[in-house]
Amino acid sequence: MKPLSRNISVLVWIVLCTGLLSGCMYPGYNSSAVDNRVAVREDVVLVQAAVEEYRKVTGVLPIHNSDMSTPKYEKFKIDFSRLTNGPFLSKIPDSAFESGGKHNYLIIEDGGQFLVRLMDIQVFQQVTDLETVVRQYRQANNGDVPGKTEISPGWYSIDYEKLDVDRLQVTSMFTGSLLPILISQEGELAVDYAPDIMKIIREQKVSSEEGAPAANSSTAAVSGSELAKMDDLRSLLVASHQYVPVKSQPYIWVDDQPILATDKMDQ
Repeated sequence: MKPLSRNISVLVWIVLCTGLLSGCMYPGYNSSAVDNRVAVREDVVLVQAAVEEYRKVTGVLPIHNSDMSTPKYEKFKIDFSRLTNGPFLSKIPDSAFESGGKHNYLIIEDGGQFLVRLMDIQVFQQVTDLETVVRQYRQANNGDVPGKTEISPGWYSIDYEKLDVDRLQVTSMFTGSLLPILISQEGELAVDYAPDIMKIIREQKVSSEEGAPAANSSTAAVSGSELAKMDDLRSLLVASHQYVPVKSQPYIWVDDQPILATDKMDQ
């Protein structure tokens, strides 16, 4: 017979592992992070319903006024005071910036529909901070643009050695991968969402061939010819996820891949 003390130790170990699955059975699992993502998705659904009801009653959208120069995926922020002052929303979601959260809630028009989407404030701030560094560098170096290798026509990787700062990569809200920041000939910065766009297109193609819906996507597979006709491939990201591609530029389909548009479209 095994000593009683040893049996008790084994029992305690089993109980601890049962209560702390993230540590014993699922390394890397973060229950609070998963719960937070679920809560955010639920918040978006609630706000979407409130926006639709508000528009039905008033005939307008509950948004703040925005400047025409504001980029496409940064304007039309939801004015929560319009929703919470009426019978539309009981309170501002915890995930919203107005409640101390990490997201700006936006309304995006897509094919006649008005979709509630999220702008990740952390990514926005990271790129904004880098924009300040680039601007200071250019002012001190006769307007020189710290570009390095051309990635897309007119867009380059950043020479961080010239800036004397660590390389910046932002975490994609669409795929979780790290995305680089590009710089234009004029010194403008943009997150490179080409890998995310390509991933969605591939997933949709595979799912279409298998006859099943694409993972995390509400859109059907799009053919190469249809992609070539699209004005801006970023709409694929917005249609498939609850986020917008913050600090981004329009993409078009050329030679079977998404590239940054060279002309100034509605950003």
